[in-house]
Amino acid sequence: MQGDFGFTEVLQKMGCTVEVGSDFTRVTGPSRGSLAGVDVDMHHISDTVMSLAAIAPLCSSPVTIRNVANIRIKETDRLEATVNELKRLGQNVTSGDDWLKIEPVLP
Repeated sequence: MQGDFGFTEVLQKMGCTVEVGSDFTRVTGPSRGSLAGVDVDMHHISDTVMSLAAIAPLCSSPVTIRNVANIRIKETDRLEATVNELKRLGQNVTSGDDWLKIEPVLP
């Protein structure tokens, strides 16, 4: 199984329904309301940090991503780039050496 498949567990914590078949995975958003924010250690699924950060502004509460210093040493500093781009979109983002927190700013 692909290591990043663990991201589906994060989506479940946010209120999504995940259905896994022999040759498919289907994710359905919450039937009522919006996605819930989460506080999650993403060290072992760090390639999905940007995916979570991209949907964080749609959540009803803050999203905190922890233990991801390793994404600073990829082809670029992915943590800094993610923080900068979310701020460019008007989101309230704070960060540290190995974490970021997105407090959604809805239009």
